Amino acid sequence: MEIKSKHAALNLFEMLGIEDITTARQKKNGTTVYELPIKWMNSCGDGYAIRYASYESGYVRNVSPCNSSPWQINKRYETKEKFWNSYCKKYFSSKQYKRILINDEEDRLVYLANYILKNNYGKGGLYAMDEWTRECISENHYDLRHSDNILIAKSEYDKLKRTQLEKDNGYLSDEISVIINGTRYNLS
Repeated sequence: MEIKSKHAALNLFEMLGIEDITTARQKKNGTTVYELPIKWMNSCGDGYAIRYASYESGYVRNVSPCNSSPWQINKRYETKEKFWNSYCKKYFSSKQYKRILINDEEDRLVYLANYILKNNYGKGGLYAMDEWTRECISENHYDLRHSDNILIAKSEYDKLKRTQLEKDNGYLSDEISVIINGTRYNLS
């Protein structure tokens, strides 16, 4: 499914429950922010809102709170640029990547809708979890990190497993042998 118009993108947002959470200040600056009803999950079971922003400057970014900085999602292209190095007295060239800006608001909205469909809903619903599942993950993670009984039981299990593995591979036996200059001597 590909979105081709602003009207179709807004209908998709309404159908999926994607909300416009733009503040008055953002609206004044020409920015629009959308929040998805699904959440990013970390290993602790904590959920973070997934947010995308469309800027008047032509950028579309992932501005989710779990990111350390806004992540540009505009397509990019490679350029080669030359510059003069006054110390070496010659030109050097370098590869750089530049973003393709989307100047029209409708085009940014269509691009964002297609991006969301592909990257957030096109992966088999990996991020769609209800509150009960999230709470279970969170509780189990806490138990594994903070319960001495579970950690002791796990370490005992690891010791038994290692001992059995050593027996299976012949590392543990009643015989003691030494190899000197390629010759094996049994000491038992």
